Amino acid sequence: MNQTIPLEKGRPSFNAGNLLDSLQFDEHGFLVNPQDWTEEIAAAIAMHDGVGALREKHWQAIRFLRDRYMRLGAIPPMRNLCRGSGLEREEFKKLFGNCAEVWRIAGLPDPGEDVRNHMQ
Repeated sequence: MNQTIPLEKGRPSFNAGNLLDSLQFDEHGFLVNPQDWTEEIAAAIAMHDGVGALREKHWQAIRFLRDRYMRLGAIPPMRNLCRGSGLEREEFKKLFGNCAEVWRIAGLPDPGEDVRNHMQ
């Protein structure tokens, strides 16, 4: 069953439109099947979650994170994510807010409750 992507911080969920309607997300808004991800889907998730239009600096972080996860199956520490994407920590926070947001936009599956709580 397809679900809507929940918005963070108590904002109500809403239907994200045709592109996202065809995908499966878990109850935390993470894409169930990372192989379904495309850059168009990332842009739709970012708009839905209030990040706005993705610029090159967003894409640097998203591509680094996806590559790292798909190759190693691991979540890079924040300092590695910043270093690998060429962003300063504060710049990263301005772009995404938190690690959970970039993880959702990158189309990666739910990392689990402990990691999810740490990402916020």
